[in-house]
Amino acid sequence: MRFDLTEWQGAASDAYRTWAGQRDQSLQALAKASDTMALITEGAGLLIATVRMMVRDAVATVVSRLIVYAGELLASLGTATPLVVEQVSTLCASWAAKISRWLKELISSLRNLGTLVRRLGEIVQELIARLRGSRGLERGLFREGDGIVRNGKKILMSRDNVLALAKKYGIDLEGVNFSIDKFRRGGGPGKEFYGVTMPDGEIKLARDAFMDEEQLARTLAHERFHLDELRNGLPFPWTEEARKAYEARAYAYEERWWQEHKHLLEGE
Repeated sequence: MRFDLTEWQGAASDAYRTWAGQRDQSLQALAKASDTMALITEGAGLLIATVRMMVRDAVATVVSRLIVYAGELLASLGTATPLVVEQVSTLCASWAAKISRWLKELISSLRNLGTLVRRLGEIVQELIARLRGSRGLERGLFREGDGIVRNGKKILMSRDNVLALAKKYGIDLEGVNFSIDKFRRGGGPGKEFYGVTMPDGEIKLARDAFMDEEQLARTLAHERFHLDELRNGLPFPWTEEARKAYEARAYAYEERWWQEHKHLLEGE
């Protein structure tokens, strides 16, 4: 087969220019995001300082008025006590309400700023990920990791790992309520406890399920089969006999499913 070297060089140059343009755009966006975070931080500091000065001045005003009221009380030789007490109570209640309102508004503003900062932080992380994952030829063929974090053969116990493995093996967890029980484990070899599907449809994954990729994949497929049967209208097996029938179907499905999907593990 004959290759046109000139045409190939032109295509490569176009691809590089495209990648370089995208990289520069990401860098500019990252710089703007960093500047925005700096401005938000500075604004939050100014907001706190302003409220602090307002509270300080309010306290000074209250103290000065109390001194005046004390003078009035002394001048009246105690006869104005009821009036002074009423004035003091009104003054303190009024300024306490103002200070309370200022503090509530300050907390609300800081919460709003916190939400913006968190969202901006997520955008920055996305930009950093894009920069780290950028390649000279984005249309080239390359192999990536599966996104699953491991410790040797063990899968680290996290929701992100469960979702990444489910995506790798084509297990649909959309709308599935699952949790990770980091304390429950089986009784040793041959008595492992991997997971359970609860009557309300929640799937609980135990420690043994994370011993390696195969066991976690099998457990997810197994428990998802239970969930599908329940969602399709089968009653929850409250008796031991009914439970054994459920498990027999689930184990049979699990084995067939693994034979069809184990090549995904062998390919790693």
